[in-house]
Parts: sequence; structure tokens; C-alpha cells
Amino acid sequence: MGRPREFDRDHALERALQLFWKQGYGATSIDQLVSALGVNRASLYATFGGKRELYQTALERYRESLFAALLPSLAGEGPALDALDRFYDALIEYVSDGKQRGCLLTQTIGELCPRDRDAAQLTSDYLAALEDVLFKTLVRAKQQGELGASAHPRALARFLVGVAQGVIVVSKTETDAKRLRDVTRTALAALR
Repeated sequence: MGRPREFDRDHALERALQLFWKQGYGATSIDQLVSALGVNRASLYATFGGKRELYQTALERYRESLFAALLPSLAGEGPALDALDRFYDALIEYVSDGKQRGCLLTQTIGELCPRDRDAAQLTSDYLAALEDVLFKTLVRAKQQGELGASAHPRALARFLVGVAQGVIVVSKTETDAKRLRDVTRTALAALR
């Protein structure tokens, strides 16, 4: 009996993430995953537990990388609304990579959430975490006097999450980042 082929789990997970992001969950077969990851079926199942579990692990990794790319733009002591502008610029740069893939989490919302409770929970948690980060930034904006006294940071954070999701969806067909920035800058202008 031959020795099982060893592979780098982290590298394999990244390859799976890229394939799911490109094709979606439903259009990605086990055979495609085996080929892309360079492993046999037994290794794939032993390591990741199957396609569904691999997808969930890839989604969690994606969320971490997305937040790592976006959240530093909100840090700092300067004007909070400038930080929100930087956040949207970072988001547009992240989704405008020339591949027109949008966002794997947003893609999951459309593809799986209507019928997959785990995917719905994971994406709901992502949206809630994004809302909380934006809420804290908007509270800072209000404390700095950038928002009016009657502004409601929680409602505004929900609005800005909707703007982010809209930009992500539009980025799948819009290749001009300037046009996407028009959307975000208009949304931020409405806060002033």
C-alpha cells in the first residue's frame, strides 16, 4: 500500500477558496476541488470533511482576509468620516481586482442563504460584525461633531452596510472603480 500524499493544508484551503469564489458553491464539483487542490478524494475528506465543510472553512478564511484588508482603514485618530471614505476605497480596491468576482460572502448570500442555515448564520454574523465596526466609527464621528445631534449611528451603520453590499454587487459588472467611488462618496456626503 502506497504512502498517502502529503499536502499543505493552508495552501489547499486557499486554492479551494479561490475556486469557490470564481465558480460558486453549486458549480464547483468534488472532482474540480480534487484537481485544484492536488489531493485525492480521501485526503480531501479526511482533512476538510467534505465539500460543504471545506466551503465553510474557506468562507471563514475569506472573512478574516476581507476584514484584515478593510478594517485598518477605519483605525486612527483623525476625522471618522475620512476613515469611512478610506474604508470604501479599500473595499472598492478589494473587489475591483479585474476578475469581477465581487465578494465571496455576498455571493454566498445570494446562492446559499435561502436554503442553508449554516451559510445564512455565517453571512449574518459577517454583516453584523461589519455593522458593529461601522457603528463604532459613526459614534466617533458623532462625538467629533461630524454628524448632527439627531443622527442615529446604528441606523446609519445599517445604511452603510447596504451601500457596501450594493457596491460589491455592482462591482461584478462595473469595471470602472471611479463609478463605484461615486456611489460611496455620494452616500458619505449624505451623512454630512
